[in-house]
Amino acid sequence: MSLRQQLAAADAVAGRTDSLFARALGDDAGARIHALSARLDAPLDEALLQTRFTAAVAALRAQRPELTTAPMHLFVERVPHRADSAQAQALCERELLRSPAPAMELSLRVVQFVFEDGAARIVLSAARAFAGKALLLRLLAHLVEGGGFEVAPAQAAGEAGGAQRDWSDCPPLAAWAAPGRGDGAAALGPVAVRAGLEQVMPALARVLHAFTQQTAACLPVLIDAAPAAASGGGWALRDLNADRAHPARIDADAGAGETWLDDARLSAFATAWGGEAGFALGLVVADAAPLALAGVSELRYRAFQRPPLPITLLVERSDDDKLAISLHHELTALSTTDAHWLLSCVANVMRGLAAAPEQTPERIALLDEADQRAVLALGRGGGERLASPLRIDQRIAGLAALQPDAAAVSDADGALSYAELEREAAHLAAGLAARGVGCGDHVGLCLPRSRHLVTAALAVLKAGAVYVPIDPDYPAERIAYLCEDAALTLAICDDGREFDAPGATVLAMSQWRATPAAADWRPNPDCAIDDPAYMIYTSGSTGRPKGVRVSHRSVQALLGAVERDFALTGADVWSFFHSFAFDFSVWEIWGALITGARVHVVAHATSRDPQAFIAEANAQGVSVLSQTPSAFGQLMAADRETPLGAQLRLVVFGGEALDARALLPWFDRHPESQCRLINMFGITETTVHVTAKDIRRIHALQGSRSVGRPIDGWRAYVLDPQGSVLPPGIDGEIYVAGSGVALNYHQRPELNQQRFLPDLLGEGRMYRSGDRGRLLPDGELLHLGRLDNQIKLRGFRIELDEIRNVLLRCRGVEAAAALFSQRDKLDAATARIDAYVILADGSLKDVWQQAMQLLPEYMLPTSIARVSAMPLTANGKLDAKAIGERILEKSGSPERIATIAVAAGAAVESAVADSAPAADAGDEVERHLIEIWSELFDQPVGRSDNFFDLGGNSLFAIRLSSKARERGLPGLSLRDLYVHQTISGLSSYLSRN
Repeated sequence: MSLRQQLAAADAVAGRTDSLFARALGDDAGARIHALSARLDAPLDEALLQTRFTAAVAALRAQRPELTTAPMHLFVERVPHRADSAQAQALCERELLRSPAPAMELSLRVVQFVFEDGAARIVLSAARAFAGKALLLRLLAHLVEGGGFEVAPAQAAGEAGGAQRDWSDCPPLAAWAAPGRGDGAAALGPVAVRAGLEQVMPALARVLHAFTQQTAACLPVLIDAAPAAASGGGWALRDLNADRAHPARIDADAGAGETWLDDARLSAFATAWGGEAGFALGLVVADAAPLALAGVSELRYRAFQRPPLPITLLVERSDDDKLAISLHHELTALSTTDAHWLLSCVANVMRGLAAAPEQTPERIALLDEADQRAVLALGRGGGERLASPLRIDQRIAGLAALQPDAAAVSDADGALSYAELEREAAHLAAGLAARGVGCGDHVGLCLPRSRHLVTAALAVLKAGAVYVPIDPDYPAERIAYLCEDAALTLAICDDGREFDAPGATVLAMSQWRATPAAADWRPNPDCAIDDPAYMIYTSGSTGRPKGVRVSHRSVQALLGAVERDFALTGADVWSFFHSFAFDFSVWEIWGALITGARVHVVAHATSRDPQAFIAEANAQGVSVLSQTPSAFGQLMAADRETPLGAQLRLVVFGGEALDARALLPWFDRHPESQCRLINMFGITETTVHVTAKDIRRIHALQGSRSVGRPIDGWRAYVLDPQGSVLPPGIDGEIYVAGSGVALNYHQRPELNQQRFLPDLLGEGRMYRSGDRGRLLPDGELLHLGRLDNQIKLRGFRIELDEIRNVLLRCRGVEAAAALFSQRDKLDAATARIDAYVILADGSLKDVWQQAMQLLPEYMLPTSIARVSAMPLTANGKLDAKAIGERILEKSGSPERIATIAVAAGAAVESAVADSAPAADAGDEVERHLIEIWSELFDQPVGRSDNFFDLGGNSLFAIRLSSKARERGLPGLSLRDLYVHQTISGLSSYLSRN
């Protein structure tokens, strides 16, 4: 009787069991039938064979009462073909694949084929519940050589010992690889490994933990001899986490204990995990050494007619004190390439454990040296190519001599030629030198975006110093912290700005320009290309941002890596679109000026208004546009009404993950031959970019997540938590090496030791990114998000722990949390950060006021909620689903909106209080607005709901304006929404105007 039939009385359990174990425990008897095939030098005498078979049957039935009525048959068949003929071989193969009906599964079948050339072959097949491999071998020896045949009494399941295991904390192993393609099945191996059975489970646990990163998981293991009452047919469950820590045997004598799958344990396990996907991987252990029998010239063992699970690893003893490991897999479950890497890694770890039994499995490399070299080569770009062997400022000085009249930098108010740029920067650099600024000094630049900002940055470089970008919109306390942490020699700010820079001299831009400079000043010749060029601050999990120092050489290598591929020339016009404190600005500014092109500076207000930006980009002839996917989403929406011009030939995405599917509307309007789209993954600590991939319509249709191959001079590795190289197709942590690796974090020695490590190839250093990725067999990299609590929101790198730590510093806050969510993965506008606090005293307004003094605008939560408690999951993490039930009150910040309104040119009082609806405010206008807002925010809204409290942002504002025009209402500017934040106020405003 099959296991499924045994469980038929418990329909619910049987159904859950089927979903977990599929054919291994279902009606597919071929998954449970195994067989021996022996080639005989001469046929066995039929009468003697029958006598020996009868004696064996009697012994079996005497010791195994459950076999009393089991069918046991011996057949002798004469074959009119030679033993080595195709016909004879096909006949034997059919016998090996013969499956009994489910009701007849508990049976034994022995067939002797006698061939016309005098040779013979004997085939023994049985269900594992009937006999394990060791018993089949003893039976074969008895039939061939005679002698006594003894059957050891079957062990009762209760004798296996052990209390009933609670499997609720040990789920089935998760899938780790993308499904393969094609139908049918394949087998790899066997691979011979000099190791013992005690190395199998630790090695398998080591590999599978590295592949899945599952902290707890179990694996079905089929062992030769199971207790008689273990109705699982020899199957047991193993806790992989326990096997990782302690070498353990997997033969029957080791005592599987409470893990044998009998009816009760199957029921308990199916109850706990029946809703999960079924087991995809299982281990079959054939723990019996081959026999040397007189008259037997060849012995084959087939562990199953069909693999019991979609991916089945088979371990057998060979006759030379080795284990033979093979892998059987369905092509839909695992590709041939992924199967190769699984088998190779298990074999290599087993060898490592056998050679060094004292080592913990985690310290054993997954790949051998040859495979490691091959995999590392996949993630390697070409050799380093510098755009120029000079410092950035020296390269621009050379261009000023070659093309003095060519336009170098422009903004809405004017432009500078290369000669003018060089002359002004030299004057300012001389002024810095007169104030004692020299090689390696840090100079802070807290200036609004304009052509003068570019001149200032170049002047700092010409003086041999390091520029430190500081966004003027940052809160004063954050600016003060950056100035102090950076150990600035000098801080430059805009005229009329109050500026606190602890430890640094503060200089207004007009004072800088007026500084007397020596007429004979020259740049310091001791300043070199390997010196730091800039230091940009990134979010830090401790609540304090950290400065990343990057050299001139890295910037030159970045441009040199892509200059030819991207066809960058002096004819281009680049946009400087992003915040100067965002590392994308390094690419935008110096990418243009190092290649002799013009950089056009986009004012902050224009960058927030897509239609205004498109008009300016078209007027300026912008040909190279750099965008975060979020910003480009706004442009695509505006591009429907005001198209970007044909002069745009290259769009470079960076700063955050790109979902290529969102680009389909762009491809509908812009042919691939006209404008090239490049997706570039990068990190501040690796000089802006690491990889590059052309994005075409086909990739958008496929929803590709590939970020391409490393650019020349850069290398990308994917490693497991122990720093071991992972094979292609397996998720791990991305490490980046090569030309772009930053010099260090400023004054963070411990963090430098943790993040900047010796390169695996012995060529300098590599950076541990904290990003999850997967290297593909063709060398392309998939970027799969973060491994920690860091996010990217509209291009900005944000540590949620920094927000949490800032909130914890607010008066009255006892506990705090920050969560990121995105309702629609294709829609960047739905991305938001929500914060939660437990207050001992004070109000949410107090928390908002303090948070705004410490966090820049892009890090401020969409909302802050006061909660009664912080609910936790079983793993001790914040329960994001349950926290909503603990909310006592929730709000956006009126003060925050007021600040935005000031930046937009609105009056503060208008921003914080909507006008009362006018008497003649039309109900039709309000109805339209309610319908639009409900559609935008995917929830019911009322006339007094606040746009920003609902999660509104600039992306939603643009859509709101577009939908309003579609309904015949006037278009809305960002300023309108900042000032009139509720439907009632906005309806009144529209009706009056």
